Amino acid sequence: MRINRFRDNFLTIGQAKVSSSASEAIELGFLRKGIDEIIISRKNQIAYAKEMCLKLHEKGYVQKNMRKDITVWVKKD
Repeated sequence: MRINRFRDNFLTIGQAKVSSSASEAIELGFLRKGIDEIIISRKNQIAYAKEMCLKLHEKGYVQKNMRKDITVWVKKD
């Protein structure tokens, strides 16, 4: 079963698949069912996002430091 999941994930990345809906994003593994939240109403998206950010702030969330152990090489033509 793990080989099938690996193959499916490999094909999703290799074929640059994108989702056209939240439910499809869950099927493709871009969103995690029961963990990630989906807000359907565009009218409420920003207000909900702001509310969640304020709750994180109240709980003392601090952004992690950026990693410095990853080197990115840019090929110049």
